[in-house]
Amino acid sequence: MKKRFIVGVNNPTAQETAAITEMFKAAGNGWWHYIDGLWFTVDHHGTQNADQIRDAINRITVDKWVIVQEIAEGGFWSGFGPNAPNNSMFSWLWEQWKR
Repeated sequence: MKKRFIVGVNNPTAQETAAITEMFKAAGNGWWHYIDGLWFTVDHHGTQNADQIRDAINRITVDKWVIVQEIAEGGFWSGFGPNAPNNSMFSWLWEQWKR
């Protein structure tokens, strides 16, 4: 069963941002990252937990505050941003985080 997480990191550098995104990619996770320091991620295998993700990010970053929240299926979300067919901030969320 897949697991969904929201991950926040305060003021990550460009290198840290790239490394965190690569961490999700290497684990086979899907991810959404339109807002600096914020990722929505899906563990399609259901093997990760919030502590593991936090610890992995702490190994990547230097003196950053980190929060990881697992989100139960069916959680509601809403947002504002680009939503054009060729530039939609929300298409991944609609697919992976159904409202």
